[in-house]
Amino acid sequence: MLKAWKDRCPASPDGLAFPTADGSMHAREKPPAGFAELLEASRCPAIGFHGLRHTCASLMVMSGASLRAVQKLLGHSSITTTEKYSHLAPDYMEREADRLSLDLQPGLGQLVALPGGA
Repeated sequence: MLKAWKDRCPASPDGLAFPTADGSMHAREKPPAGFAELLEASRCPAIGFHGLRHTCASLMVMSGASLRAVQKLLGHSSITTTEKYSHLAPDYMEREADRLSLDLQPGLGQLVALPGGA
């Protein structure tokens, strides 16, 4: 359903799912015309537009998206707003630390992160 909507919706330089006719962000969180009808037709449970934004942010964080990416996609003016979702990725800092893997010099070994912070 979302793929079909993407083909019909206005082009948005920011990749918005429900942009205004000129592709910009809505001035306030207001569902687009026909939103309620689309929910009903797709047999989705009744949910407010803000609930969908919250669900989107939650799912993104739980799938490993960075908080900065969630902030940009949802249009939060401050990272503080987005940080309320950080509890959904309790292993976030561990994943970030696991990115560290430095090859020092040939023959000197490799610096690696060990389980449990050892």
